[in-house]
Amino acid sequence: MEMQNPLVTIITPTLNNEKELIIFLNSLKKQTYPKDKLEILIIDGGSTDNTINIAKRYKTRIIKNKLVLAEPAITLGMEKGKGELIMILAVDNIYEDKNA
Repeated sequence: MEMQNPLVTIITPTLNNEKELIIFLNSLKKQTYPKDKLEILIIDGGSTDNTINIAKRYKTRIIKNKLVLAEPAITLGMEKGKGELIMILAVDNIYEDKNA
């Protein structure tokens, strides 16, 4: 397993987070880590705002969370993620530094 640049799965539970999601995804997009080594999973609990449309624009992988809450979303993300490393980030975790 190559650990220099392993595939990293980022699990982010969402529910009507359109206001924060653009800022969050932009902070991930600005990272210097290779984009082909990042898998961003949006585990959505049934958003009725533009959360899903925003997630689609950023080419994230969207998974429906029928149990709505963040805890089951994380479990679902861990089951579905393909990364060698897994990060759980809330939508309000914004990276200011491009090398975070």
